[in-house]
Amino acid sequence: MGTLLFDIRDGLRNLRRDRGFAATVILTLGITIGASAAAFSIVNGILLKPLPFPEPDRLVTIREIWKEFADRMPAAPVNERHFEYWRQHNQSFSAVAQYITLPANLTSGGPAAQISATRTSGTLFDVLRAQPAIGRALTARDDDPGAPDVVVIGDSLWRQRFGGDASILGTAITLDGRPFTVVGVLPPSFRLPSGESLLATVDAVVPMRITAGWVGDHNNLAIGRIKDGVTIAAARAELDVLQQQAGEIATREAGTRVTLASIVTPLSESVIGRARRGVIILFAAIVAVLLIACANLTNLALTRALSRGRDAALRAALGASRARLLRQAIIDHGLLALAGGALGLWIAAAALRVFVQTAPVDLPRLDEIAIDVRVIGFVFLTTLVTAILVSVLPLWHLGGSDPQAILRSGSAGAGHGPAGLRARTALTAFQIAITIALLSVTTLLGVSLQRVLDVDYGFHAERVLSVPVSLPAARYADDAQRIQVYDR
Repeated sequence: MGTLLFDIRDGLRNLRRDRGFAATVILTLGITIGASAAAFSIVNGILLKPLPFPEPDRLVTIREIWKEFADRMPAAPVNERHFEYWRQHNQSFSAVAQYITLPANLTSGGPAAQISATRTSGTLFDVLRAQPAIGRALTARDDDPGAPDVVVIGDSLWRQRFGGDASILGTAITLDGRPFTVVGVLPPSFRLPSGESLLATVDAVVPMRITAGWVGDHNNLAIGRIKDGVTIAAARAELDVLQQQAGEIATREAGTRVTLASIVTPLSESVIGRARRGVIILFAAIVAVLLIACANLTNLALTRALSRGRDAALRAALGASRARLLRQAIIDHGLLALAGGALGLWIAAAALRVFVQTAPVDLPRLDEIAIDVRVIGFVFLTTLVTAILVSVLPLWHLGGSDPQAILRSGSAGAGHGPAGLRARTALTAFQIAITIALLSVTTLLGVSLQRVLDVDYGFHAERVLSVPVSLPAARYADDAQRIQVYDR
């Protein structure tokens, strides 16, 4: 331990002597490790972290295929009646649920406000295995058309609108002009799969009631939890059989041919599938930049080692072993790497704040991207590997020289000319190779982006607006009431 402390003090003295070298290394490492840590945080938040549900590998999303329209709509959301047929006849799922999130007007607890209300079958909480923070969750009994109107509200709405008052349980709030009794409050960590993302917040969850004679539409999301021992392929095959039966029923009712099939996809793939390639390319590019920085720093360290060759030769002549010289070099560069890693963490945190604010809104799991234990471990490992890489080549080069020749010559760089030149040439070639690869990939991505931007939409998009239509009343319509929307 005493020898280690001596080496650390000696390393600090060396760095104080070479302030310019130390500042250059720390700044370079800070920027590159910061960029790498930010990129790893994105990879970790989107790809590596398990989804926030128990046994997420058993969760799947379900969509439908209407083969008569497959050329125009390869995959469709779920039809309510088809879902009910699956729910009643399937043997592969422990629970399935359908839901849709639409705007709703809240007129309780303050001025009127528009919130997002998720209308769902009562089995949703069984599928996700989620429990409210207080109160109870919706159950299958709440789907009965004659059951009381109940609602489970989100943590954010509960705290901001109702002051986090637990006595709200059992009281009524008004949604779209109808009173709903609050039976539960969701925990802050609750996430709801929604298409290809995870909703950061859920304002309200109410039962989805299907009245007699309601033919249904293809608007809902569906999710299921596969039973233990059942594969996704087996679940898909069973749903295809059920879809065929549902298609035969629909054909008899509609008088026209209806051929149905299903798409069963792991929830993790549905959530992050489209983002996976882009995130991996981003991380690979940042790692390439880190390798270029390591090559730069190794070249710089080699030049410094050659300039301080007499010092190393003197240590070797006095009996310092090659292992001792290696330890001293690793400590010297490790101190720099630690300072660069600390700076890199600060840069990564700042970069992530900017990234979260400016990232595409459809990027999945955006709210889960943060500096955590994994990211800190990645920075520590990167710092350690960088210190070793930057230390080994200069020491290996000096280890092949004759200390006595260097001391007799009086020149710090004596005996190192051709070998040092070859090492620096190899490092430069490595940097050029990686840089060319990065430029090639960047050019290809830029060309692809330009082609996407230049796609002909088939219509003049200028001054065209997209207006979402909310029909929450349709879920509670009487048998004689129907709401239809026509294109104009």
